[in-house]
Amino acid sequence: MAFMNRASLHLALYESAYATTAKVVETAVPEIPKVGYKIPMGHVKRVMKNPFTGDGTKSAREHMEIIEDICGLFRLPGISEDQVKRKLLYLSLSGNARDWYRSLDEEVQNEWSILRKVFFLKYFTPKEAYDNRCYIFNFWPHLGESITQAWGRLKELLRKNPCHYLTRKLILINFYVRLPMKHKEILDNSSGGSFTNNTEEEAWNLLETISENTSHWDLDKGNEPYFDYEYSCVENFSTSILFKNLSDTFGLDPYVIIEIAKGFADHICVPKSGFEVYVEPPPFPNQS
Repeated sequence: MAFMNRASLHLALYESAYATTAKVVETAVPEIPKVGYKIPMGHVKRVMKNPFTGDGTKSAREHMEIIEDICGLFRLPGISEDQVKRKLLYLSLSGNARDWYRSLDEEVQNEWSILRKVFFLKYFTPKEAYDNRCYIFNFWPHLGESITQAWGRLKELLRKNPCHYLTRKLILINFYVRLPMKHKEILDNSSGGSFTNNTEEEAWNLLETISENTSHWDLDKGNEPYFDYEYSCVENFSTSILFKNLSDTFGLDPYVIIEIAKGFADHICVPKSGFEVYVEPPPFPNQS
């Protein structure tokens, strides 16, 4: 007789719990229907066949992204998406990670926003936390990007990387000072003077209000942010593995690296086109 591994056993138990069986209905006392839900089995199998164990072999951030992406693919009547996320996260855990989940207080298990944060605090490595902090601290608006587009991109970084330990005040100041002047003026005028004189809550709510208004009126429709490479060699460099490694190593926004590369290209008087990759010239012919 073959023994089932732990993940297979959990999956078998889940399937058996929701198996369709014949029901005996008494005529005298009608059965009271039970309100329940069933996560599509294909999604359950997907997360249970590749569980998160908390042993460092799998990224906590990537695992959480998978859970949230899957939960965005379907809706169940009478149950919130957060409830489905809590259930699917539990089913996706194995070994020590599942034991950790069971040890949590009920109020933590029952509130997705708290559970998500506690999960990250438990399983984010110091290196992941440092890398996340660098990306958020070094965030930079892109050319042609509206306030709403830049703010949305920064908020997505914050959502994916909650263990950054940066204060809201620092995040808001960094965001404001790096905006182009016309966007600073919009925020200042909307604040009745200076955006930086707002409290953290007032500044955050103002950006949320601008984003909500922009969304309601499709004000960003057709607006596409872009990079101004200026030099063909810089554009070519931006598609290289070296470029990505620089961004990942130092947590730099691509816009920042492109601007640095443009400054260096200008300094050494590189032609703006036709100089994509340096090729060493052939040696001089032997004159002897």
